[in-house]
Parts: sequence; structure tokens; C-alpha cells
Amino acid sequence: MSRRDLTLSRYLAVFQWQSRAVLGRHLSVYLRNWHTAALPPLLEPIILLLAFGFGLGAFIPNFAWRGQSISYLAYLAPGMLAYTAFMTAFFQALFAACCSPS
Repeated sequence: MSRRDLTLSRYLAVFQWQSRAVLGRHLSVYLRNWHTAALPPLLEPIILLLAFGFGLGAFIPNFAWRGQSISYLAYLAPGMLAYTAFMTAFFQALFAACCSPS
């Protein structure tokens, strides 16, 4: 079997009934629980920004890093985005494994 045929057969596996069954299951789980799959990733960064950036950030002064003055909010924002991306992927992977539609 040539290399082209192997590559083509991998792409054709997407159209097999097993692949469609798995995708259909994931779609039904998502549609049933869309509020737990969509709302936390959207609201969590906003809540963290309000609580830590504006709430706690009001008590923390600017600090110097490499000769530049940086606000606490500018320091905190990239970490909050990375945390949210990690936790969203982690939650989605665990939620799909444990909560199938009944």
C-alpha cells in the first residue's frame, strides 16, 4: 500500500459509522449540558478579573519590572487567561468522560 493510500484511508475513517456515532454522542452531551460547557469559560475570567484585578488590585501598588512600572492588573491578566484556558480544557475532558446522557 502506498503512502498516499495510507493517508487517504486515515481521512476516510472520519466517514465511518463509528466516528459519526462518537461525534453524535459528544454533540448530544454538549447540547444537553451547554450551560455548563459554555457559561463557566465565559464568566470565569470576568469574575477573576473583577475580584483580583480590581478588588485586590486596588490595594497593591504598581511595581517595577526591568525598569518599567507595571500595574497589578497588567501583571495578573496573562496568568488569568492561561489558567482559564487550562481549566476549560481540563473540565471539558473530565466532564465528557463522566457525564454521558441518560
